[in-house]
Amino acid sequence: MSMRLTDLEDLLVIDARGKAVGRVTRALFDPMEPLLVGFEVRMNPFGHFIERPRRYVAFNGVSVSSKKVRLSKGTPLERVRGRRSGVDWEQAVVWHGMPVKTTSGKAMGFVGDADIESDGRISRLELTRGVTSDLAVGIREVAGEHILGFSREAVRVVDVEDGVEFSGGVAAGAGKGAAVAKVTAERAAVGAARTAAAAARAAKSSKIGKRASASWKGFAHGIKEGMSEDDSSAGKR
Repeated sequence: MSMRLTDLEDLLVIDARGKAVGRVTRALFDPMEPLLVGFEVRMNPFGHFIERPRRYVAFNGVSVSSKKVRLSKGTPLERVRGRRSGVDWEQAVVWHGMPVKTTSGKAMGFVGDADIESDGRISRLELTRGVTSDLAVGIREVAGEHILGFSREAVRVVDVEDGVEFSGGVAAGAGKGAAVAKVTAERAAVGAARTAAAAARAAKSSKIGKRASASWKGFAHGIKEGMSEDDSSAGKR
């Protein structure tokens, strides 16, 4: 059974005794390969208002359903530097919202969602360039066999056009993709920049770890690069 990346966020976290201890804030991936390794957990506050430090739990120590993440007996909720589970949380990477580039450096968009198999492997990526652009041009999809992993501040995919498909999109159906893509990219740039700023602020205040925090720093740059590439491509057609 596969899982959706966005469906994992905000799931209730239950300990082995059945007690609710917090909620999932972010799914974390291996620093090298497309593999889910665990979750960042926002713990329930003391007295309903005193915030507690975030904790981390390994994917191989939990069971996941549509409504909750349940810890197996003996599975620890670790601090960022805890490694009882064998996961180095300071090196784990947040994929949701990350720039996606080919091995040659071509900007493809950003991770909007993903299908994750029961073993934690990513079987499909959905890429986004912003809501307006997605509605007009469609959502890019990358098959699992073309996903390499995370490298140099971006999720990397192979340079194979056959591995990228489009789903939906008004422009694609109307046969006016190039013209509409240029306009929608310009409109989407404003909203994307605001999203980038919000993501950067969130990352700055987060204690998720060096690798994940560093990854968010390239978010704004990636958006600008992706948008400019859309503009130049449209102008050539």
